[in-house]
Amino acid sequence: MTPQLQQILHSLNQLTQSERWQVFDYLVNHLKNSLTRFDVLDRSASQQPPKRSPQEIFASTQGSWSHQTRDEIDAQLASQRQLDWGE
Repeated sequence: MTPQLQQILHSLNQLTQSERWQVFDYLVNHLKNSLTRFDVLDRSASQQPPKRSPQEIFASTQGSWSHQTRDEIDAQLASQRQLDWGE
């Protein structure tokens, strides 16, 4: 891990829970915008619309864990990893 990344992670640990969610929201929005740009570039290059756009993927998964605790989410992810990777 680079010193810069270590410093960033240390700084994140100093944030409040609310501030961490703000950072998370910013990163998700940044990722959405990046995917949209790549989707537009890819679409114009191939002239074939993708089977499923990033917006559709985000919309289909948005809020799907809102009713679960972190432990329940972790358990689901661990179970899915076992199915996907045999871990």
